[in-house]
Amino acid sequence: MGLLVLACSLSLGIGMGSLCTVIVGLIVSFILVVPELSNLRRRRPVAQMYFTQQWPLRWMEIQANWTAYEAWPEQERERAAFAARLVGGDLAALAESLEDSLADLEFPFEASCSVAIPEQYEAFVLLDLPEIEDAIAEEKQRALKSGEVKEVRRTQKERQAEYASLATGLALWVARTAFAAGPTLQRVHVAAYTQRRRPGTGELIDDYVYEVCFERTVASRWRPDEVDPIEVLRSVPSRIDLRADGQLKAIRAPEWEHVANA
Repeated sequence: MGLLVLACSLSLGIGMGSLCTVIVGLIVSFILVVPELSNLRRRRPVAQMYFTQQWPLRWMEIQANWTAYEAWPEQERERAAFAARLVGGDLAALAESLEDSLADLEFPFEASCSVAIPEQYEAFVLLDLPEIEDAIAEEKQRALKSGEVKEVRRTQKERQAEYASLATGLALWVARTAFAAGPTLQRVHVAAYTQRRRPGTGELIDDYVYEVCFERTVASRWRPDEVDPIEVLRSVPSRIDLRADGQLKAIRAPEWEHVANA
């Protein structure tokens, strides 16, 4: 470019002062360009090595995207067919949808459940609750007037009341999840149990603590920021023995236990 400028200057009859300016510019440009060319030569092997390492990964990503793109129409047809079965009340589709939805629920403790759907309008869920020791800590934090945070011990009554609220709240969560996963379901039965040791023998047994039946029309009116799970269980068909100190006493197993355990 500098040579081109010089040739143009000569052809146009530009004075020597301007030519000197052009020559100085060429010298400065040369001084700046040569180090960059040297840096380019040094960087080229690094760039080539990066390309060699990254291109196979990029190529695999492109191929995976293309495979997913090609498979998308068939996957959409399968999803549409599954949705049609679900809306039509197909029991296998309802069971799969409900089990997958419940499996996606995340708890900060260990809990599990078993599900049975004998007909398209009704589901039965057995909920294995966490033990109180695993769900409700013995201590809690309390903010002091000084701004400090202090660990204080919960009373047994406080722990039992919080555990009762947690256990019954899980019933509402499971029921709402079931209704969302099964569009034809009108009733969801939930029974919950926890492992306790039998006095005297120390044998670990399953103690049921509540059994409840929820209707879709009732569950649709729950507001998470307002609902009291214990009051809900008292207002619908249920069996629960909640004592004044917050303790959930054992009740007999539900008559449909064998259905959900099958």
